[in-house]
Amino acid sequence: MALTAGDGAKALEHFRKATEIADGAFVAGFLAATQGNTAEAEAHLAKAAQNKGDLGRQVSKSGIDAAIRYPITPEIAASICIDRVGRMLLAAELYQKDGRPDKALKCVAKTVSRFPDDPVLRLSLAELLVETAESGDGCCRNAAAAVRGLASKPTRADNGSAFAVSQLVDELEGGSERIYRRVVELTQATADLSPLHGCLLVYGARALSGLGLPKAARQTSTNTLRRRKGRPEEFLRAQPCERAVAYAETGQRARSRGAFETLYALQPGYEDVAAWICLGQRR
Repeated sequence: MALTAGDGAKALEHFRKATEIADGAFVAGFLAATQGNTAEAEAHLAKAAQNKGDLGRQVSKSGIDAAIRYPITPEIAASICIDRVGRMLLAAELYQKDGRPDKALKCVAKTVSRFPDDPVLRLSLAELLVETAESGDGCCRNAAAAVRGLASKPTRADNGSAFAVSQLVDELEGGSERIYRRVVELTQATADLSPLHGCLLVYGARALSGLGLPKAARQTSTNTLRRRKGRPEEFLRAQPCERAVAYAETGQRARSRGAFETLYALQPGYEDVAAWICLGQRR
């Protein structure tokens, strides 16, 4: 089979013929996404949404593992199940890559309203919120407008708890500082048990830095760095980068420069490290 053999292009050819089935449309969307065909991927996922209640049914009958690996953030990939949650997550990633973060945030907020404790959803939400906050108050208000429609359709999570979309809208309208605080709340009581949890703490550190708390950001990064076994390479590079930024923001220029020089030796193009060494400030 082309999919299991790693021949994505050939597999996509086959699954394009199976998009009348929800699972076929989902996999076609995933394969198109991995090959950079964003518009095609979105079209297939929209078709999968038409029969979202059937997602995962066919692969389960066939005895196939109904999960795929896909990058959730630049630092980490996670397993996405072939179901309604997986479809929304994949759609959100496509919107984000296509320069439509507002629609991406709407997708994730809609899904997390039902599954507020899912670590993949929490990570995706934290990433989108941090990037929205870092883009400024205008982007926060645009995101609020995109998410506002969800607030009129209250949902209840499967475990009985509720996710207050209306509160998220208020926080987005409040600007970057409110959003950074929400991300810190998302990461509170997060144990660094896995790469997913560790990556969530990376965004917690970025939020603390955005709130003007560089010492707390540095401590969070330092604590997360203590766990290295099984962590993806990009994750291991992102953490010292965040710590080096925190050093710079607390006036520890020598330690900051040393950390960035180490990163530059490993990968010169990573996060514009060379510019950081020269300028000592965020892009």
